[in-house]
Amino acid sequence: MQTDAGYRDGELFLAKLEEAQAEGNTDFVAAHMPRLEQLIACYMDRTYELAQLQYRARMVREHHEPRAEMRG
Repeated sequence: MQTDAGYRDGELFLAKLEEAQAEGNTDFVAAHMPRLEQLIACYMDRTYELAQLQYRARMVREHHEPRAEMRG
């Protein structure tokens, strides 16, 4: 199972970019644009994966038949 280490790494990376942007360090931000684009793409892919998992989980829940002793 995947951990959230990638997410935390993204958080730290974005915080550095935000800090550099607030300080007016456009060179730092510009130098890291390729990695930022990769991060955005990764999050988009992960969002799609999570939506698919959520859908599948809802389908299992909706099609669940309770045990005989649990039904009315």
